Amino acid sequence: MEYSLADLFEQHNDTHIEILKVDIEGAEYIIIDQLFKIPVCQIVIEVHGKITFQQNDPLDIKETLSLLRNISSHGFYFFSYEINVNKWKHTK
Repeated sequence: MEYSLADLFEQHNDTHIEILKVDIEGAEYIIIDQLFKIPVCQIVIEVHGKITFQQNDPLDIKETLSLLRNISSHGFYFFSYEINVNKWKHTK
């Protein structure tokens, strides 16, 4: 049985989420639109991607930027970020 975030939200009779932490190892690209269907004050999200410009790369920089623009277009502001260079050394 599959549940969406909205299903779980409704099942527990929640009215809003103060802080939602998202660390789902790349699936943030798949579920991002679900996050905007529930009232969330702050989102802490780990975005997985690579700094590449290869057209066939499923997580290239263009897709990462699109994800960040989507989040921003829903009224969220970016106030902190960290780039993990050590992980990127293995993706070259």
